[in-house]
Amino acid sequence: MSDDDENKHGKNNNASFTDQCDSFDHDASGETPKSGNSIVAFLQNCVCCIKCQCCRSSESSQDESGSENLHKKYNPILRGLAIAFSRRPLVVLLTTIIFAFTITWVGLSEYGLPEFDDPYLGFETRTTSISNRIITLRNLKNEINQLQVLENYPGEKLSGREWRRKRSAGGSSEAENPEIQDNDDDFDFNNRDLCTSFPLEDYSRVALELKDPSNVFDYETVMLICFFQKKLEDLPSYGMLCEKDAGYECCPGWSLPNYIAHYQNKSDCAQLQKSDILAFKNDLHICQTFYKNETHHKIIDSGECGRKEGGICPPMCLDGSVLHSAYVFTLDNRFLLNNESRFSMIILPIAKSSSDNVGMEFLQEDLAEIILPKDYVFLAGFDFGGKDNTFRTYLVSDLQYVITASILIFFVVCFYVRSVFVAIISFGILTLSLGNAYFIYTAILQVPYFPFMNMLVTIIVMGIGTDGTLIIGSQWYRLKIKHVTQRESKLFWEIIMTELLAETTAPLFITTCTTAAAFFASLTSSITTIRCFSIFAGTATIMGFILLYFSVPPALILSDLVYDYLKSLLPQESEDKGKFCLKLEQLHEQINDLWITLNIFKKLYSYCKRVVKSHRAKCWLTVFLILVATLMWSVFVVFIDPKFQLPNTEQFQLLSSNHPIERFDRVVEPEFTMAGLSEEELGDKMTVYFIWGLQSTDTGNTLDPTDNGVMVFDDQFTLDNPANQKWMRRLCGKLKKQPFYDDVANSMVGAHYDSCFLETMIKWMKRDCEHIFFKNVSYAPCCKVSKFPYESDVFSKCVGHASRDMHRTPSSYFRSDIAGPKFFVLTDNVNKTNGTRDNEVGKLATFSLRVKTNISFSLAYEKMDKFYKEIEIFFNEHVQSEKVPVGLENGFFVSAHLDFYDLQTSLLSDTCQSVLLSAVLCFLCLWIFVRQLRIAIGAVLCIFAIVIVSSAILITAFNWKLGVFESIAVTVAIGLSDFTAHNSIEFSKRQSVAEMTSPTFFAAVTTIIMGLFMLTCSNVLVYQQIGAFFFVLILVSWTYSVFFLSPILAFFDYILTAIRLKRVPKPSVSIFAAGVSNSVSQTQDQNEEQDSTVYSNTLVTRGRRKGALHKNRAISEPAMHNARNSVHFGRSDSTDLVESPVRGARSQNLMEQWKLLKKLGTETAV
Repeated sequence: MSDDDENKHGKNNNASFTDQCDSFDHDASGETPKSGNSIVAFLQNCVCCIKCQCCRSSESSQDESGSENLHKKYNPILRGLAIAFSRRPLVVLLTTIIFAFTITWVGLSEYGLPEFDDPYLGFETRTTSISNRIITLRNLKNEINQLQVLENYPGEKLSGREWRRKRSAGGSSEAENPEIQDNDDDFDFNNRDLCTSFPLEDYSRVALELKDPSNVFDYETVMLICFFQKKLEDLPSYGMLCEKDAGYECCPGWSLPNYIAHYQNKSDCAQLQKSDILAFKNDLHICQTFYKNETHHKIIDSGECGRKEGGICPPMCLDGSVLHSAYVFTLDNRFLLNNESRFSMIILPIAKSSSDNVGMEFLQEDLAEIILPKDYVFLAGFDFGGKDNTFRTYLVSDLQYVITASILIFFVVCFYVRSVFVAIISFGILTLSLGNAYFIYTAILQVPYFPFMNMLVTIIVMGIGTDGTLIIGSQWYRLKIKHVTQRESKLFWEIIMTELLAETTAPLFITTCTTAAAFFASLTSSITTIRCFSIFAGTATIMGFILLYFSVPPALILSDLVYDYLKSLLPQESEDKGKFCLKLEQLHEQINDLWITLNIFKKLYSYCKRVVKSHRAKCWLTVFLILVATLMWSVFVVFIDPKFQLPNTEQFQLLSSNHPIERFDRVVEPEFTMAGLSEEELGDKMTVYFIWGLQSTDTGNTLDPTDNGVMVFDDQFTLDNPANQKWMRRLCGKLKKQPFYDDVANSMVGAHYDSCFLETMIKWMKRDCEHIFFKNVSYAPCCKVSKFPYESDVFSKCVGHASRDMHRTPSSYFRSDIAGPKFFVLTDNVNKTNGTRDNEVGKLATFSLRVKTNISFSLAYEKMDKFYKEIEIFFNEHVQSEKVPVGLENGFFVSAHLDFYDLQTSLLSDTCQSVLLSAVLCFLCLWIFVRQLRIAIGAVLCIFAIVIVSSAILITAFNWKLGVFESIAVTVAIGLSDFTAHNSIEFSKRQSVAEMTSPTFFAAVTTIIMGLFMLTCSNVLVYQQIGAFFFVLILVSWTYSVFFLSPILAFFDYILTAIRLKRVPKPSVSIFAAGVSNSVSQTQDQNEEQDSTVYSNTLVTRGRRKGALHKNRAISEPAMHNARNSVHFGRSDSTDLVESPVRGARSQNLMEQWKLLKKLGTETAV
């Protein structure tokens, strides 16, 4: 029998007792009862009166005994909270809101809103072996430029002339950079004054995509490009931003139609004819044969280009000509290979903007709205600069979709909890929880960096934060119906609140622990952004739980109290009520009746049971097998093929892939890079440094990407000993024999000076000991009188002089680098040095070898991994071997090109570690609170299935790669599988998950709504990714938590039953349906039907002893009902949980009582 039936049954019995007692009082006053047998009637009335008095006495003492029972039954802390919530709900609610608002206000007023000036900041590794070396290399480079602690030779900082020369030689001038010089021989359009004849690098660009790349020189295609260009130039915002000539007219842009028009001596591209385009195409094909054999992107000085069979390049094909410029700037790389061009570039005379520019925003919006008459050509992308500003704008403006989704979620919460006030409090508290988390993040934890990834926490909190409100609201109204008969009791709200907290505290606390643990598990990552995100997200999760816990239960009481008060203000008699009030009350009663009787999943299950009544277990088995097959497919996708691919681009993507700005960077621009050269030809040759004298440690704040700390020197380093010098020279010889050593690059003019400084010093030491002009000047001992290896005092003195002469070499032959020896700074007051000891001033501090390799930088992980391991093998064999002399043991190698490789490696290793740690923490939380090992194991297995299936769908459907956000998502997926935790706890209590499916379903709906809005509407990539993640994860999580978890737990019970009985029970497919449907209610329905049949038969056969029957039935039926329920819960077949020995003994006694009571009832009837 359900709780509703029990309450109705008890209410009807009390009413019958009262009526009979009133009739007895009426008879005692003098009237003769109308029954035939006065003795029987008298006995009936006596029994009825006794029962009535018992009921009245119990009602009078209910308040006193109820409080004592609650104190004994529940935890004192829980009981104290329930008393505070029920007796002072307004005080608790206002205190919570004021506290949360105050903390939020203090955090925002003191630290302000977060800023995202550099969105790429923080997407790097810290605390790894490679990152420590790279940071040490950066610190060394910065120190050489600043000359605070180190200098290239002793006394460099004191020499102002050398300091100024070094500063001036630090950057190249325009005269030394031919790529930015204006070519006087270049053509110009119409000889307009003040207009640049050569497109500069910082000019804005617009790319058009051709539907058919082979028709790039088709007449209609060229004219469509010309039409688009004219439309663009007619925009008002274009005229405001373009560079103007002497007549204040916009300078012409650089496009394929303009190049053709100028080549044919026409002033406008609209005047072009088919013959003009054909002639330009034929001449370009002539030049194309020469470009194929030359690196045409380089400046051609000799007048010869691309010799083919001794041919000389015609003047029309030279660099700076119309044909060459059109080929380089307007056609993509494909044209060189197969005479096709997918894109056509238009370079505008508008400088790129790196700051907020309202006119540039208008131009971008107007540009996207240009419509061409035919679909041969369409907009592919554009680059006006200011991508970071655009991203920051979208990052804030796209939160409108979060607000829109929150409004829909608000109506769902209102519908489910039936209270607008509770929904408002819930969303307000969730918003304040973000402010509280921000205060803790900045003020208490003092994390200096707030990455834009933390904005995702807003979506997470608003998407999943309402789950607690839905679960609390569901239990609240269930308990109100359960205790409806105690409505007039003074302890009514206290009883409900106590049971509410007892029912919801553990599930909500466990799910909060698992979610927060999943976030905090990402602290093991070495990527700064991930660590900052994990701190903020975990803090927001905990604060959201605390604030909801102290606000939603009091809000529920206040909502009911306010409603009751408003209802009491209305007239009690229906004829005095207005029509509107009467209809409003009727509508409210209908809604309440609907929610009392409506249970979506029970009705759905009843319908399915009627359709497939005889095949119910087989249907559940089919669903379970489908989920298992999906899991097997997902394992293949995630771990075998295609599995999670590492990112193949070093720059973190900010905007959605279909946004014109992002599409230009990702798709268009690579097609115009160096005219189709391979990655090996484009990539820089990697340089490796071998460094001694420094410790590869990161002393900066690892949560602040701008803090690289300071250098830590190796006190044991020394190169003065002859043995150390000989070992270092041998190492230089070994490096030259390695396959990665580039002989040409390391032998270039100036490069060999400091690549292996000892060899340069040995040559320098072979000079004469006397000055060539001043005979009285002696270089001894830094001359040919000293032989290698040098004595310690000779080396200490001469190494500084050799370094000084080398750095005084003209900059055209030598440019300073970190390679070679570096010395502690000499100052005017040698006793006051910056970071060095007195005895170290002017001494050798570090020594480095620079090796230019023949391996090009690549974004492919496999190639970089092979390069790193090759260098590491050489380093371990020759640098860290046992033969290393004292003072050179702590050397290390590093390359600035290894930062992206280190990021890829961290994503692989850290993701696995975080996932395993999150799973372990989730298992421990469930095991501690549920205290049933099989349920904890089953829950973790289900969670792993959810993560794998979700990852497989995201890989195949959304083309996910293992980037920074994807690493976070995989780890957090374990913690966000709250439905598994809720259903596991529900199964441990009631052997069924049916009671929890309704609130978890609506919780899933709210999160899916948020995910769909962000997936379909946002322009920010991470917002789209979290939308897809929410949609897939929540859908898979709810499905597997309901249809996959229950069979697993039932199977574990089957195994435990076999162990307990020491035999294997007969297997049945019904095990796959166990737990999904409420088997308890089914057994109760069957027993109730049988009992009602027995009672009806006995009442019909023995009607003359009606009073006795009523007496025995009234006494025995509640006891039989309780015994019947207890007996059912004590069963230990394959569909129920195996009970403990204590509960089994109790169930056996209750079964005996049930049999005895049934026998007593039958004998009484007979």
